[in-house]
Amino acid sequence: MGSRRAFCGFVGRLGPNGVYLPGLTERACLTPEDVVSVMDDGSKNRSMAATKMNSESSRSHLIFELRVDTYNKMSKVHTEGKLALVDLAGSERVGKSGVTGTALAEAAAINKSLSALSQTFAALGKNSPHIPYRNSKLTHVLQEYLGGDAKCCIFVNVRPDRDNLSETIVSFACAEGTARLPATHDAL
Repeated sequence: MGSRRAFCGFVGRLGPNGVYLPGLTERACLTPEDVVSVMDDGSKNRSMAATKMNSESSRSHLIFELRVDTYNKMSKVHTEGKLALVDLAGSERVGKSGVTGTALAEAAAINKSLSALSQTFAALGKNSPHIPYRNSKLTHVLQEYLGGDAKCCIFVNVRPDRDNLSETIVSFACAEGTARLPATHDAL
């Protein structure tokens, strides 16, 4: 977790444990309560603002990575696993949301990163020789979770009102793209 502007001035580097992000913190969690505390801190640091469409609109994506290291004393086998829980800020029609200033710039960045994610899903689905992970900070950070032998599960939250039908259709289309992903693809 980091400050709410953790990706400003983003310079990610590929390291032995995935993409390294300067400025983000890593905390050891030994109990379920520790995990809840870290998630609460992340939520507190998330950028939120009111718009015409949503009184508590996410102005950033939230990525929670859980790394589990185990050691079997009998077999002397060390096992590692990773799980990323990603809460994507929703795409937004600027005209409907009425955002201006900083919120307008955030909306543009959110929409751009979601488009890049859709392009990445499309490239993976076509088994393209080039996957555009570096087209956005989001896809760069999520690279190891989207390719290789990674598993991906998407939940889409939508509003049921008719006024938001176009946004709902776009959200479902993006999620549908993940269903066309091949079982394996080289991530790196």
